[in-house]
Amino acid sequence: MNFKYPISLNLEKKNVTIVGGGKVALRKVKTLLSCGAIVKIISPQIIEGLKELKVTHNLLWISDYYQEHYLEQSFLVIAATNNREINHKISTYCRENNILVNVIDSTEDSDFIVNSSFCQGDLMIAVSTNGQSPLLASKIKKDLAKTYGPEYQDLLDLLGKARALAKERIPQEEKRRDFLIELLRTDELLQIIKAENKEAAMKKVMECLLLYWE
Repeated sequence: MNFKYPISLNLEKKNVTIVGGGKVALRKVKTLLSCGAIVKIISPQIIEGLKELKVTHNLLWISDYYQEHYLEQSFLVIAATNNREINHKISTYCRENNILVNVIDSTEDSDFIVNSSFCQGDLMIAVSTNGQSPLLASKIKKDLAKTYGPEYQDLLDLLGKARALAKERIPQEEKRRDFLIELLRTDELLQIIKAENKEAAMKKVMECLLLYWE
């Protein structure tokens, strides 16, 4: 399968169903809840971590084996059972009913794969090996996480403010782009942020803005 179209999906208040109640399901549920999804679990039994989430979050658990009607109204489904035949049946139903599906042990039965990713605030970096080596993707992710620390969230916040200022005060699109490129031409802004001097960093932005402001 060729998963060549990387996207960030808005799951806020979307119905997501996970079939399975083990460690993989727990990992998926934690991520989905953090994205604001409305999560439903289908499994006769679930591990302790999922029971805890059921108490602390708005998590629906249907203590039963997989049945097709449990997937109705789902925006997205994750098949996370240890039974490949059941996972395949879930995939078939979802595809027949235009529901996005991910099967944890089969790229062929999946509409998408979940890339290995990490976040620093609003900065998200995702790594994909097109399903060939999740371990390599995980290793690359960990290496990148060492490079892009929490200071990059502060840099991103500052660049967001700079972009808003540019839209207000620089009418020409090309000049706005030049202004933002200039801010990143060197790592001076990042070094100021690393020194925990946000006031100096904002001053640097304003000094640069004056060069392009008409």
